[in-house]
Amino acid sequence: MPEPLQLDRAFGRQAFGADAANYDAARPAYPGWVFEALRDVCGVRAGSHVFEIGAGTGKATGPLLALGAAPLVAIEPDARLADFLRAAFPGSALDVTTQTFEDVELEAGAFDLGLSATAFHWLHEGPALSKIAHSLRAGGWWAALWNNFGDGAYPDLFHLATQEVLAGPASPGEWQRGIPFGLDAGPHRGDRRHRRVRAGALLHQSLATGADRRSDRSALCHLFQRHRAAERRRRPG
Repeated sequence: MPEPLQLDRAFGRQAFGADAANYDAARPAYPGWVFEALRDVCGVRAGSHVFEIGAGTGKATGPLLALGAAPLVAIEPDARLADFLRAAFPGSALDVTTQTFEDVELEAGAFDLGLSATAFHWLHEGPALSKIAHSLRAGGWWAALWNNFGDGAYPDLFHLATQEVLAGPASPGEWQRGIPFGLDAGPHRGDRRHRRVRAGALLHQSLATGADRRSDRSALCHLFQRHRAAERRRRPG
């Protein structure tokens, strides 16, 4: 079978904003435990400085604001989605910037949390992780999460029956080597800075300062090489 056409990473910057309201209605919310983990593990609370990459219509933005994130810098390159965000979440806590993550200027060592929800696969990992590490304060956290449709660990007859009908160009986040986002499924042990959270969230705590930020970027890259982005969802019951 021929390899599917691969979408260019830049495609994600303008692919989803033509009908922002219906796009928002069609996308599932993220489970509450994700934001509980950001509160309880990462310490996100009132006044936490947060940036979000690829905020879209705000499926993660709203819960972050509810935790008290302020300021929350929402980086959304599609002006139509950025306008939707501003209308959906008025108030001084949210700062929406209509730029790509590559172009936005973030203050070094200023953020308690950086997050990307079902968007990081549109970026080139190496340069993006370097910029993320540079922007986090010592003790700050990076969180990447995805909603995954279909799970190779469990049979899903509807998913199998509709695969051919829904087949199209593959995004940079398509399963590679049988793993979401092409990440290694092998567990990474022995470094307590790295924590895995159920069902598609990946967390990393930054402990580096100054010149050590280069090593923190290396740790982030190592994490992405060693962890898969999504674990098996919990069995019902």
